[in-house]
Amino acid sequence: CPRDGFRLVLTGSLYEDDSLTALIEGIRAWASRLAATERAGVSLVYAGTDRHRFENASRLLVGVCRLEAHGFLPLAQWRELTLSAHANLYTKTTTTYHHKLIELLSTDRPILCFPSEEAEAREVAAAVGGTLYSCADRVALHAALDRVWSARHTPPPAVDRVRIAA
Repeated sequence: CPRDGFRLVLTGSLYEDDSLTALIEGIRAWASRLAATERAGVSLVYAGTDRHRFENASRLLVGVCRLEAHGFLPLAQWRELTLSAHANLYTKTTTTYHHKLIELLSTDRPILCFPSEEAEAREVAAAVGGTLYSCADRVALHAALDRVWSARHTPPPAVDRVRIAA
């Protein structure tokens, strides 16, 4: 993780506009509670095919934190980006299992999912020793961000590579 600042990386499809807006509003409310000097180091980075949707929704964060938007990235660049995060985020749709969880678990970074993840995904994360915050609402999102913020200078634990390969 970077030693300076606090980087949140949001990747992949963004699905429902209501969920994206709620996530952005939740990040805004959380970051607004930080001291101005701390908030100045917070950044939200997006990479994925919904770049324009992200840019539109993230206007709520202008002046609150730094923003960076990428389109779809080649795997090596995406991997580098997710490894630079203090936490990797994704939004989900309620109808499918998200394979991106496995990819994000391999980064050894905490993962925040909004809205909440299904039991199967939570069980997979727990089985490999990953940290998955399944955030059903703003209260859960703030609690997860607080935990990641508090541990920002501590290297995250590694997942079990044998189990994740299975």
